[in-house]
Amino acid sequence: MWSEASACDNLNGRRCIIRIIVILIIICILIYLERGRFERKLPYLSDLYSNTWINKTISPIRNIESLKRNNGFHVVLSYYAEDLNLVAQFIRFIRNLQSIRRLNVSIIIYNKNSNISSIYLQKMLKVDVVHQLPNVGREGGTYLYHIINNYDTLADHTLFSQAGADGVSIKEVESWLVNRLEKQFTTAVGYMPLVSARWMEVYDCGRNIYNNMVRLAELWALITQTLCPPDKQTVAYRGQFLVSNKRIRRQPLRIYMYLNELITADSTHWIHTDRRSPVSKSIPSNPFFGHIVERLWTVLFNCSKSDLINKCNRDVCACFD
Repeated sequence: MWSEASACDNLNGRRCIIRIIVILIIICILIYLERGRFERKLPYLSDLYSNTWINKTISPIRNIESLKRNNGFHVVLSYYAEDLNLVAQFIRFIRNLQSIRRLNVSIIIYNKNSNISSIYLQKMLKVDVVHQLPNVGREGGTYLYHIINNYDTLADHTLFSQAGADGVSIKEVESWLVNRLEKQFTTAVGYMPLVSARWMEVYDCGRNIYNNMVRLAELWALITQTLCPPDKQTVAYRGQFLVSNKRIRRQPLRIYMYLNELITADSTHWIHTDRRSPVSKSIPSNPFFGHIVERLWTVLFNCSKSDLINKCNRDVCACFD
């Protein structure tokens, strides 16, 4: 029987070693190609056994474009470690709303927790898209990412919220939120805050009894091209609102890109020298500028008049296109 040993009897030692090495290389190449063919059949096999999922193959834009192109209603949730039971309840509530269901709603979750599998989230919550993002910029960074990457193809209306939504508990969805979305929402809405009136306040160019956020006045000037007027502005906390693509696109893309540059800046950026108090700290995962942006949405979407809180208490809590 032929063997490498017998071949070595007829060849000098060096040629024999080279031949064996070549054969081993060929075998390794064949094994690698076969493994690759198998993995292409099962592209997410390793993800099912991993606690960490990183989207390496599909961009967020193509994910969202893969949805039914109905240009109707998208829900964008920023997830970190919220109770999945509460998140699921909020999603069921949205999907069952008569006012929204007819618009063929799609749910998009941005997962900012690298220790939780996005595939697991998509399976448990039964949503349309889950996309991984780094944990920087608070929820404002998530919303800006979505707006920037889908600026020309935004749904007619998008609901932005942290995954742990105000007004949603294990026992119920509070009546004000039901009323806001079921009875007050129409396709004519331009901007609607989705927090109860207790999470809304009137500021005077960044100042109120508790805060002095001078950046709000600066951003007012940047957005409106005017100095901040003394007539007071309503801000809404928690970053939970509904907005039309018309309102979003009233602001040029460069505004959103600049805000995103600041809110997602690394720890060496000067924006982190802004602090709420001398003992507080601004870091990329929780930048103080994120709290500024949280209060900016009403200004950004031109719905910040001082009577907004009263309108919300009278069940007309929106600005219309």
